[in-house]
Amino acid sequence: MIPLTLILALFWGILLFYKPQNISLKDNTTKSTWVHAKETKGTISLGSLIVLISMASFDAATLKLNPALGAIFGLSKQGIFEHKFFFQVLTSNFFHFDLLHLGGNISAILLLSAYERRIGTSRYLLVFIISAVAASILDLLLIRPDTVSLGSSAGIAGLACGYFIDYGKLTKKEWTTGILFTLFIVGLFSFYDNTQIAKLGYEIDWIAHLFGAIAAGAFILLVPGKELCKKEEQKKASQTMQKRIL
Repeated sequence: MIPLTLILALFWGILLFYKPQNISLKDNTTKSTWVHAKETKGTISLGSLIVLISMASFDAATLKLNPALGAIFGLSKQGIFEHKFFFQVLTSNFFHFDLLHLGGNISAILLLSAYERRIGTSRYLLVFIISAVAASILDLLLIRPDTVSLGSSAGIAGLACGYFIDYGKLTKKEWTTGILFTLFIVGLFSFYDNTQIAKLGYEIDWIAHLFGAIAAGAFILLVPGKELCKKEEQKKASQTMQKRIL
């Protein structure tokens, strides 16, 4: 399990020690490692949970998912309708087929930590869960009877959607443009050169990806987030004015 341990260590290291540019170019302050940890605690928790689940569910020799565990925790018509494994709607979003599948999704979660830094941990995790569960429910109606669906991609697609459009209350035009752009990006990653994926014995569940992005978009439209960027800018401007007055 050394590769998985390295993935976890690299994931933590980048999140804790990478120092992104401040929102305002006028802000020259530097943040401590502890502050970076607080700003990305949702990403750290989510990524760590996924890697730890992989450590427990992968075969040590092949670094691939144990088929028996995949049948229990992966999303399938048989599991839901015959065995009443309703928890699969949630658990399927945290299990992965192999190291390549895991590495790709962990990398995407790492990049989308920028969304958590902007919007906050609670909303970040909420968008992921809503996207993941909603996509699983809808995907269940369309997947083949012999198919097992696994992976965090639907929730990641939802986070990507949030990154592009979650800036407070939007006009219909802004929201529609953001959704279409997100679906284009998600579709591009879902359909571009699937040859290598097919050789590994599985296929990209593009339906779940698109459903995840749409579910996040619907949630963001109905429950707009606070415009944290603007509030931070206003707060800093107010502090600067106070200093000048004093």
